[in-house]
Amino acid sequence: MDASRPPSSGPARSRLALLDHQGHVIAANEAWLLAADDPSPALAGCRPGGDFVQWCEAHLDHAAGQAASGLRQVLAGDTDTFVQTLGDPGHRTELSATRLPHQPHVLVTIEDVADREAQATAQIIDNIQEAFFALDRDWRVTYLNARAEALLDRPAAELLGRSLWETFPHALLGRYLERYQTVVREQRRVSFEEYDAALNRWAEIAASPLGDGIGVFFQDVTDRKAEEQAQADRNGVLEMIVQNRPLPEILQQVTAMLERQYPGYHALLILDHAEHQLVTAPSLPPPALQLLRAVEGDIRRRLGWTRPAATGDSAMVVDDLQDHPVPGGTPAPPGHLGACAFLPIRDGLEQSLGVLGLCAPPRGMFEEPMLAALGRARHLTAVAIEHHRLTEQLVTQANTDALTGLANRQLFERQLCEALQAAAPQGEQVSLLFIDIDDFKGVNDSLGHQAGDQVLQHLARRLQGSVRPSDTLARISGDEFTVIMPAAGEAEAVAAAEALLEALARPLVWPGHELHVTASIGISVSPEGGLDPQTMQKSADFAMYEAKAQQSGISVFHQALAVRASRRFDLGRALRTALGRQELSLHYQPVVALDSGQVVGAEALVRWHHPALGSVPPAEFIPVAEETGLIVPVGEWVLREACRQGAEWTRAGRAPLRLAVNVSALQFERPDFAQTVAATLQKTGFPATDLTLELTERVVMQHAEEAVQRMQALRDLGVAISLDDFGTGYSSLSYLSRFPLNVLKIDRSFVSSLHTRPASTSVVKAIITLAGSLGLEPLAEGIETPQEQRLLQRLGCRLGQGYLFARPGPATGAFWLQAPGRSGDFSHERSPDERLTERGHTGSAPDGSDELGMIRP
Repeated sequence: MDASRPPSSGPARSRLALLDHQGHVIAANEAWLLAADDPSPALAGCRPGGDFVQWCEAHLDHAAGQAASGLRQVLAGDTDTFVQTLGDPGHRTELSATRLPHQPHVLVTIEDVADREAQATAQIIDNIQEAFFALDRDWRVTYLNARAEALLDRPAAELLGRSLWETFPHALLGRYLERYQTVVREQRRVSFEEYDAALNRWAEIAASPLGDGIGVFFQDVTDRKAEEQAQADRNGVLEMIVQNRPLPEILQQVTAMLERQYPGYHALLILDHAEHQLVTAPSLPPPALQLLRAVEGDIRRRLGWTRPAATGDSAMVVDDLQDHPVPGGTPAPPGHLGACAFLPIRDGLEQSLGVLGLCAPPRGMFEEPMLAALGRARHLTAVAIEHHRLTEQLVTQANTDALTGLANRQLFERQLCEALQAAAPQGEQVSLLFIDIDDFKGVNDSLGHQAGDQVLQHLARRLQGSVRPSDTLARISGDEFTVIMPAAGEAEAVAAAEALLEALARPLVWPGHELHVTASIGISVSPEGGLDPQTMQKSADFAMYEAKAQQSGISVFHQALAVRASRRFDLGRALRTALGRQELSLHYQPVVALDSGQVVGAEALVRWHHPALGSVPPAEFIPVAEETGLIVPVGEWVLREACRQGAEWTRAGRAPLRLAVNVSALQFERPDFAQTVAATLQKTGFPATDLTLELTERVVMQHAEEAVQRMQALRDLGVAISLDDFGTGYSSLSYLSRFPLNVLKIDRSFVSSLHTRPASTSVVKAIITLAGSLGLEPLAEGIETPQEQRLLQRLGCRLGQGYLFARPGPATGAFWLQAPGRSGDFSHERSPDERLTERGHTGSAPDGSDELGMIRP
């Protein structure tokens, strides 16, 4: 490339001539004539008047000869146009002949192809959007187009012929020289992007070899780089949202993104809560930030110009805040809050979340691209806030019991783990309380599940009001609650459990009902109760079941309790096979007429003899049967076996005996219980009139209305019903009159204290009187001395049972093998020493079990 002038030095030099129909030159342009003025005879044919066709044949090369042939065809009218390239590759010309319409003339044009291509190239370079300049081997600018002049902010006159590095010395600090040297050295194209700090622009550059220098195409990509950075920033914010980073951190990133995109501007974010709250304004100088924070609590009144942005749909732009001073005479700080633009932030329901704004130096301009960027940041902010709220909601749902608002099992287990981990290094104790509401199923069955849920909500509030602020109260299942007590030993845990029971014991007034709720609480205390959450829970669970079994309300886990719990587990496993292995049996205790001593009935009591465990006391296996639900098949077997034995005694000629069978709560509550009794009577042939079913006060009062219906169904079969342990529960006299009862049993606790507590005599007398007024037969249980027998007779009681008359024994025992209708003195059945020893058990069996091991809930 000629370094003395740019490639586009002027128009191409086309030679034009007009030929007549014989091929003679009749007219030509200046360029043609200049070439024809050459004195060389070889060009004579090109002069006006000369035969150009003959000249081509005689003086040019073979290609020119072909051109003469083409010219003749055009002159003859065989074709309208002919084009032929002449010369060697180093200097090519193009000859074209065109027949003029409606004239006998042909226009001949001869052009220098190189000049024409250079002109076209220059026109292309000048017209393309990319900037272009050419450098020679000494880095001097030899050419640049108009776009390059505009981007370099220099006219061509200042750049042509000068070294690029002299004009732009700061470019030596970048990668330009290194990359341009690579182009020259390796003779290959190199592309790169570079930020020019002096021009405050990003450029995309492509440099290629050009002769012994280089040609450089470049374009301004500042807007694209800004959008790429903004998109990267937006992606970064989205990634932070997905990672559940703290909301303030995300919002800080949004405002920083805006300020990176628009240097010199300050981003401002205000969120709506109960009051407007300034969340972040990261780059504002302290005076400006101090002003904003001063009005944060009352921003509606003191920065009223922000409110339309929060309530409207479009941007609010204030070009000069000096026209909108803050009330009170304090103007916006000049140089920092000169102008502002705010956009509302809204959620998916179009509810206001706040405003996002940009503050500019004095009289800042907010053009459409900037407002569009602010809009994208506004939407990103809304996504972050909504995601944060949704995440908080999901976390709350994941950790909170939906019914009561207490911690749920998941949060409880995590808190217990954290409490144990925090206590271990300090050597502190952690207490865990396991609370189980007694017989809550009865509440659901009698009031309905919706009312039951409301009861649970009331109970949860009572429990919450009885724990320490540092404690964690959780509902982990239907009627089970837990309390985690950090830094609390056994004494504190027991005191807390007593307070909880007291809170629960207060009557709960319900429409048409007054509920009395009780609970059983098991306590485990680290380290004895365990050092990990699973062991602590297991220990508290053991203690809770112990509290239920002992009806003590509260039980604290100790290792001995674990031994008993393990035995209960073994008993439950063994009890599942006891029926099939015929390990259960019935013992019968006689019911006698107190005046004559005649046996008029018997109570059937279940006993279990395990081949490895030996005789298992009823006080041990009956609670296990109730906990596991095995009490239902066991109870059905007891009913079936008692009826079978009664029928067998009848067939053997024994005087009719009324057999009493205890019924558990689970049995009685089954919808098909009456049908089961009827089927058993039919199968065994035992008369319904000789069967008495014993129910405790607790069983019938749990669901009194339903109990009346079930009891009536049994009475319709002819079966008698006895209310057991009367006086120890909470029987309602109004319900008692409605129950279709036959027998009212006086609890042994009153009988055993007749001779020591005068009040007991009054109670027994009242029970006997009440029974008589209701048409019921009173029956005293647990009679152990003749004095008790005589006193009961004087009070009007006619029937009784107890160790004074006989111990429970199998049907094959000596007592039951004697003659039918036995009567008389039963004292010989036990020695005085035996009676005295057993009195120490207050009517309990020598094995420490419940009296006679009756099946009770």
